[in-house]
Amino acid sequence: MSYLYIDTSKNLVLGLLDEKFKWRDYIEVKDIKTSAHLHKDIFTMLSKYDLSMEDLGGIFIVSGPGSYTGVRVSEGLAQVLEWAKIPVYSFNHFQIPDILGEKSWIFVSKAFKGEFFTYEKDGQTSLNKLADFGSFLDSTPVEKIYTHFREDLPAGITHYTSEVLKEGPSLIFPKVLKNKMRSRPFYYRPLEKEFKVKEDASNLSK
Repeated sequence: MSYLYIDTSKNLVLGLLDEKFKWRDYIEVKDIKTSAHLHKDIFTMLSKYDLSMEDLGGIFIVSGPGSYTGVRVSEGLAQVLEWAKIPVYSFNHFQIPDILGEKSWIFVSKAFKGEFFTYEKDGQTSLNKLADFGSFLDSTPVEKIYTHFREDLPAGITHYTSEVLKEGPSLIFPKVLKNKMRSRPFYYRPLEKEFKVKEDASNLSK
C-alpha cells in the first residue's frame, strides 16, 4: 500500500509513502509554476513504481497556510480525486506541532505583502508587519517557534514543519490517517483582501 503526498502551499513538494509511512520517493521543486508541473510530476513518480491513482491507499495534501493560488492547486486536485472515490486527507503546517504533542509553541510564516502570519496553540491568528519580526522573536515566551520552510523568514527559527515531514513522516501521517483529518484550505487573508476586488460602478444598476 502506498500513499501520495502533495504540498503546493509554497513550491511543489511531492512524495510517495509506503505502508509503514516511510518515503519511497520525495522531491522538492522550486522556482516553477506549480500548476504547470504537478500532474506531470505525479504521473512520472507513480509510473516509476508501476502505480496508478487507483493503487493508492490515499492522498495526503497540505491545505495551507499559503496563497490562494498555491493552496488551490492541490486542493482542486484533491476534490477531483474525492469524486473518484480515492481517500483524501489534509492538514495545515501549523497543525503539525499539535500532532507531535508539543506543549508550548507558536507557528509563524511569511505572508507576502510585507507581512508575517502567526498561529498560536489556542487557534489565535494574526498578521503583522515583517519589519517587526525581530521584535516579535525577542518578545515571544513560548518554548518553540515553528515555520514551514527554512528559507521563508529571517534567521532566528530552528523548527521547520517541512523538515519534520521529510525526516520523520511516520510521526505525522499515521495520526492524520487515524483521525481522518480533512482540514479546509487556509489562506493568509480573506479573498476580498487577497484580490482587492473592486466592483465596477457601471454595473451597480444592472
